[in-house]
Amino acid sequence: MANIFRKRCSSEKLEVDLASMRKRVDVLAAKRAEAKAVFDQAVSERQSFLLEGDLSDERAGNRVQKAVDAAASRVTGFDGALLALQTQLDDVEMKLRAENEAVERERVASEVEATIKDIEARLQPWLENTRAFIAALAPLDHLSFETQQCREFIAKLAGEVELALAVHLPDLR
Repeated sequence: MANIFRKRCSSEKLEVDLASMRKRVDVLAAKRAEAKAVFDQAVSERQSFLLEGDLSDERAGNRVQKAVDAAASRVTGFDGALLALQTQLDDVEMKLRAENEAVERERVASEVEATIKDIEARLQPWLENTRAFIAALAPLDHLSFETQQCREFIAKLAGEVELALAVHLPDLR
């Protein structure tokens, strides 16, 4: 059994509203198509009356003209309603898109924060191990120029990584 007391989140409500509006647009579009067919038929009957009917019969002329006017008014009414509903539909779609983007930004921000915390947790042990490795290479400096260069390179790299992360990790938050 569904929990009838559960409060819907904003995006769920917007999705329900959006579905309802789309159904209404479909219904209005179908009714407009019917009204347009009636309008076309009324215009055709008026045209036939004007071309072939008794032009002295004012009553018949008024009847076909009223049919055209009523059908045109109906089509115009549906056009106005469809335009207003489409504007509302666009607004709801924009709100839903903004809500979804906010949720996505929050998810990405959480992932970034978790990654930053992981990096911070790993940085100090890495620096300690790297410095211990550099210290272990130091006694070999006099034996090989390449060993000394390697040790200095790793020391410089460790220093630059430490400085860069000290400056940039807080900026990423």
